[in-house]
Amino acid sequence: MSGASAGGSAFASVGSLAGSPACQPPGHDAMAVVSSWEVAAADRLLTVADRVTFRHPLVRSAVYQGASASDRRWAHQSLAGATDPGTDPDRRAWHRAQAAAGPDEGIAVELERSASRAQARGGLAAAAAFLERAAALTPSWRAGRSARWLRRR
Repeated sequence: MSGASAGGSAFASVGSLAGSPACQPPGHDAMAVVSSWEVAAADRLLTVADRVTFRHPLVRSAVYQGASASDRRWAHQSLAGATDPGTDPDRRAWHRAQAAAGPDEGIAVELERSASRAQARGGLAAAAAFLERAAALTPSWRAGRSARWLRRR
């Protein structure tokens, strides 16, 4: 994937994304977000095109682990919003689940559907991860929580 220059269209799209009130990390200025992307790209830590690609998985991991919980939720919420539910429902469900701050039955149901698709294609580890997160997002007062935990095992 090719890199993007600070004046390139990739940063224009990042700028428009960052300018959207729904896509701003809590307590951050939109232009500071764009500036951070530009600096990271200039330092060749990532490229921004149709998707953001980190130079190395450890860079991605360091950025993720260094982020606050609210910034991680914001990032996952933004990624879920940018993911087409028709072409990649499982990735969208996963990002929605990671953005959830508490129980959410609707997301848990989406994750169950993702688990079924993963299991059908032989992805047992992925199915287990979807079901584990679904169980964690199911309100404890619902009987579905126990069923999800049992299905996961």
